[in-house]
Amino acid sequence: MKILFTLSFLFIFIQFNIAQNYTCEDLLKAVKENECELVEKILPHVNPNCSFRGAGEPRSPLGAAAQIGNMDMIEVLLKNKAKVKYVGKGDASALMIAAANGHLAVVKILHQKGAKINRKIRGNGNALLVAAKNGHLAICQYLIDHGAKVNATVDGDGSALIMATANDHYHVAKLLLENGADPSLGVDRDGSPLMHAARNGNPKILKLLTAYKSIDVNKSVDGDGSPLIQAVNSGELIMVEILVAKGADVNLGVYGDGNPLIAAAKKGDIDIAQFLVAKGADVNAHEKGDETPLIQASWNGHLDLVKFLVEEGADVNKSVREGNFISAELRSPLIMAKKNGHQEVIDYLISKGAK
Repeated sequence: MKILFTLSFLFIFIQFNIAQNYTCEDLLKAVKENECELVEKILPHVNPNCSFRGAGEPRSPLGAAAQIGNMDMIEVLLKNKAKVKYVGKGDASALMIAAANGHLAVVKILHQKGAKINRKIRGNGNALLVAAKNGHLAICQYLIDHGAKVNATVDGDGSALIMATANDHYHVAKLLLENGADPSLGVDRDGSPLMHAARNGNPKILKLLTAYKSIDVNKSVDGDGSPLIQAVNSGELIMVEILVAKGADVNLGVYGDGNPLIAAAKKGDIDIAQFLVAKGADVNAHEKGDETPLIQASWNGHLDLVKFLVEEGADVNKSVREGNFISAELRSPLIMAKKNGHQEVIDYLISKGAK
């Protein structure tokens, strides 16, 4: 009897100590593995408002449950005092995670429990932004209906409309515009909705945006160029045609990003270059921080484009400096063609008087 009592005591003691040794790591692992019973077993011994960095994102139990979308797990955590406002180190909020992963029911319960819809976290955006990024129309509608600010921006993440257009989510973009999203609103280093639509080569979204009279088709954003430059970079002539028809300036340059014709020359896109020149693009234009169209075409070995530009009056001897200093590298069509060894271009330029 003594032995039995001793063994029973040891078993209880061991179990007690195991329970006392549960950690946030154990709880997070159980949540991520969808082990609801184990989660309930661990919760009396571990504060659910904890963070563990070793298992990747999400780093908090509620964030992990929001990613999975397991409503039973969410309810267990909330019942055990998990806070909807708690954010694991380096994480998005649970509401953002649920919105990003398309779990509408989870979004609703977290919001009802006090999660802030317009909360911003740099590097993660906000709930509407991530829902728009992933094309979750119903979640975007719910968030807007409950006070989401459609024109909110987050440095490094952009805006909801930027994310919708960047990821080709037409219906989300349409919903945002119908609810007051500004089609011209840009964010430094994140571009603007129009730029992303132009870059992606989706005429349907581009037409949706340009249908708004308030849109500025010539608005540039530092580090991202202009909508027309981005349309040229898409390689789709129809995108260029749409913007020019809406008033885009074919000669508008942006420091460090060139201008539309320079971009076309760099890519060797003769169809777009011919269209731009026909619409008045200057074949000898030079933008600070960039070169001329002919220098770019020669540098990249686009013989057909070089010939076209020369025939349209491009100066074969026009040179520019790489930077603003007199010591900066001198660049001309011939110098740059020689630099990259484009012999046919070299021969052609010399035949046209290049020195």
